[in-house]
Amino acid sequence: MNQPYPSPLILNPDLFLHGPPHIIDITGAARYHAPRIMTRKPHSHADGVETTFRVRYAETDGQGIVYSSHYLVWFEVGRTEWCRRAGIDYRRIEAQGYLLVVAEAHCRYLAPARYDDEVAVRCWLASAQRRRLEFRYEVRLPAAGRRLAAGETVHVWVNREGRPAMLPEPLHRLFESGPGAGAD
Repeated sequence: MNQPYPSPLILNPDLFLHGPPHIIDITGAARYHAPRIMTRKPHSHADGVETTFRVRYAETDGQGIVYSSHYLVWFEVGRTEWCRRAGIDYRRIEAQGYLLVVAEAHCRYLAPARYDDEVAVRCWLASAQRRRLEFRYEVRLPAAGRRLAAGETVHVWVNREGRPAMLPEPLHRLFESGPGAGAD
C-alpha cells in the first residue's frame, strides 16, 4: 500500500544490519530546525568542578543517612559552582529574561552518606545547546574513595512567560567554554 506522502525519515537497512540504526533525513528539513550544538570538544569528567562540604544533621533521616532528595540539592550546589568558576553570572542571565529550568533529573544511589561526612560533588557540562544544557554529577566520599551517587540533569531555557527560548550566542559561548576559559 502506497502512502500518500513519503515519510521524511527512513531507516537505512545497510546501516541497520551493520551497526546501530541510523535515521536519514531525506527532506533536508533537519538543517533548518537543528539546534546549534557545541562546537568544541564536549566537557568530560576531567573538566568538572569539585565542591566539598560536610553533611548537615538536617539532611539525614531517622536511620542516620542522607535523605535521597538532598542529592538533587547537592547537584545544584555543584552546578552553581561550575557556573561560578566558568564566569557565568546566572542572576544577570535571569535579568535579561532567560530562566534555566530543570526538565529531567536522574540520580543513581550507590552508597549512603551520614551526618558529618565530608562529601565531594563533581559537576561537568555534558552537552550545551542554545535551548538545552545537560550536566552530569558524581558524589563521593573523598576520605574513603567511595562513590555515593551519580546522576544527570537536563535543563531548558525559557523566557519569563515560561515558553522555550534560545540563549543568545554570546551567553551560549560562556557555557561552551566552561570553567577556566573565561573566568578571572
